[in-house]
Amino acid sequence: MAVATPLKTIPTIPGQPILGNLREVRQKEILRFAEDLRSNYGPIAWVKMGPIQMCFVCEPEHLHHIFVKNAKNYVKGPGYDRLRLLLGNGLVTSDGEVWRQERRLAQPTFTPKAVLDFHEMMVQVTQQIIERWQPLVGQTIHMDEEMMRLTMG
Repeated sequence: MAVATPLKTIPTIPGQPILGNLREVRQKEILRFAEDLRSNYGPIAWVKMGPIQMCFVCEPEHLHHIFVKNAKNYVKGPGYDRLRLLLGNGLVTSDGEVWRQERRLAQPTFTPKAVLDFHEMMVQVTQQIIERWQPLVGQTIHMDEEMMRLTMG
């Protein structure tokens, strides 16, 4: 069972003026940053992403508490305001009833049977990415860009 952590006891990750921890996240990639954060500061820490301070949560049990058990108690916050300008008020950027309606519309696409229907296409796109990487053996590739290409494919 998750135990409440008082906000004042959550460690703050030191960062650069103005940028905060953006450079470190960019250099390490977000997953490696999260792993380092968890091992050095614990499962919850305050992180500055430019002018925005956010609470970074790395513990699966805590994430389950936030996103499954108590989702209605949490909002996406001001960090999504600019994203809303680009994407509109949809599944990624919305909260509350708008989010619920958008999720209901998208949900049939992600049932186990529906995902199986995408199997062949996913195999083909993955094979294309592997073929794209073949001549790049020994070179540095930007996995964030490659994974975006795979996802969009």
